Amino acid sequence: MKSFLTLPRFYLLVLSLAGCMICPRLLWAADNTATGSIGGTTGTLQPSATISLEVKALELVKEVRSSTGQPLARDTAAGQGSVLWFVIWVHNDLSTALEDIQLEDVVSSGPGQFTVLSLAPGVHAQAIDLSGVNSGEATAAITGAWEASWQDVTDVSGDHSGTPASGEYDSGTQTFRFGTSGTLTTIPANTLRAYRLKVMVN
Repeated sequence: MKSFLTLPRFYLLVLSLAGCMICPRLLWAADNTATGSIGGTTGTLQPSATISLEVKALELVKEVRSSTGQPLARDTAAGQGSVLWFVIWVHNDLSTALEDIQLEDVVSSGPGQFTVLSLAPGVHAQAIDLSGVNSGEATAAITGAWEASWQDVTDVSGDHSGTPASGEYDSGTQTFRFGTSGTLTTIPANTLRAYRLKVMVN
């Protein structure tokens, strides 16, 4: 009885394997294609696909300006109570946007340092995007747009030591981060992004 039952099972297994070998193939991975995008450039993801990437170092620049927005020369003296502006900017002159960006500005605000002033309730910074700015003309472009409509920045996080008083941070070191971890910022292609903070000399 055991021998009689074993043989049919054995032949059934052989026939099943043979059927898999002679059955026409339905799908192979080599028949499939996929497309993707790197830096906004699309291409077919095959061994021979070529995608060109645009690589360039970009500067993060910090300027000090007068209360009216005029650039100040290095080592310019400013007396106690003087109101100044700190401006940081990045000029993205690439043909693609910069995504998931976070910029930082550190302000020392102890005695003889600075107090960051409020521009509006809960607002300590403003931003502007300028397009069509040529290389080397960023400072002049920001000066020309100083009285334009700068946008209040609300996605600012930071380490603010000291106790806020009257909407101001009057002691400690403050790190302002533009583009928080939850909402990183994007700088469009061919665009200069500038941020400004208003400060008073202690």
